[in-house]
Amino acid sequence: MSGANEFLVSRTACEAAYQGGHILANETYGYVISVIIGLSDSVVAVGRVSCDTETMAKGRKVEIVDIPLCGNTCNITLLLNTIDHQMSLYANTTLVVDANGAGHGLARKLQERGIQFEEVNWGVQCFDQQDKTDYANKRSQAIVCLGRAITEGRFKIFTPVERSKVLEQISRLPYMFDDRARWHVLTNQQMRMNNIRSPSMAYVFAFLFLTDIRVKSVGKLDLSQRHWVWQLIKRYWRKLTK
Repeated sequence: MSGANEFLVSRTACEAAYQGGHILANETYGYVISVIIGLSDSVVAVGRVSCDTETMAKGRKVEIVDIPLCGNTCNITLLLNTIDHQMSLYANTTLVVDANGAGHGLARKLQERGIQFEEVNWGVQCFDQQDKTDYANKRSQAIVCLGRAITEGRFKIFTPVERSKVLEQISRLPYMFDDRARWHVLTNQQMRMNNIRSPSMAYVFAFLFLTDIRVKSVGKLDLSQRHWVWQLIKRYWRKLTK
């Protein structure tokens, strides 16, 4: 393998994700709630995700509208309550959950409640033939596609929650190329060897770029609401940074 210790995205490009307005104007989108119980943090994030066929062909667009939970906790009840509340706020939501490891208990509780979700198994090979050629596994595909979206301005964050942690994690995603010249994002163990903690925030964003996630359309962004929503976000941000 070659290219170890290089990062997918520059810090400048990551900071630009917090700048500018909506990128989903006049495009069909759906809401996705993304959940991970990570080695460092458990995270719940809500994304507005493009689902236009034309947009998808050019690259998925994502706007992070909320991060209602981020903390060093494995409290299943807290996670379930957070998920329940967020699903009540956003219509026709797709729920995506990392059901491996510590997430297995959460997945079981969701099943007991009859809550449908899409399970992340991103250590396996990609299904699409071209993706198999380009990426070592689904994990690498999702994280590399997140990196491209950040660099190309197709990924925006509209909440200041844990901004410093988000910037630290999404700007330090190390990769290399395997012996078949495929993208390979370093494993958690390899990251630890490079003094990088498991980037749970980056992972929960990357789930939104998995190619097999089915986003259910809720319509198009109401342009008449864009201005006042953005103004509220800016006012909230100014309060936090005073």
